[in-house]
Amino acid sequence: MIQRIQSLFLLFAAVFSILLYFVLITQVTVADGMETITYFRICHVKQLDPNGGFLLSKAFILPAVLNLLLSFIPLVAIFLFRYRRWQSTLCRFLILLESALIVSILFSFEQISGVKSLFSGNIKNYLIILIPVLNIVLFFLAHRAILKDDKLIKSADRIR
Repeated sequence: MIQRIQSLFLLFAAVFSILLYFVLITQVTVADGMETITYFRICHVKQLDPNGGFLLSKAFILPAVLNLLLSFIPLVAIFLFRYRRWQSTLCRFLILLESALIVSILFSFEQISGVKSLFSGNIKNYLIILIPVLNIVLFFLAHRAILKDDKLIKSADRIR
């Protein structure tokens, strides 16, 4: 079950989705002579003034729920190794969910300070988008491996 390459792809995708919860993006902005520090995570954003007081604290429900599903469903798909059609369907569904996650992340962060200002800093800031893109690639590779495995088993059944 876990020795199959598609299971490893799905496991890595689940680990990367869990890792996405811990990616912290820090942005310092200066407006009207006042410096604000903004902490972005996939599930919430906090803005602090220089004295440590909260200016804004907002939760992002949709990206958090989508990422939770994208952390859980690949683990379920690993154990569906006997049902290759279900695995294949789940991989396609996960690709759609991951695309929806990227859109919801960009939309959520656009509401706060704009995507352009978010990605104009450190290379670490790009992780919040690169991890979902990497997961799309992993789900695509898992889907291809599942189809290849299905084709191999069907050809072996024909020989019998």
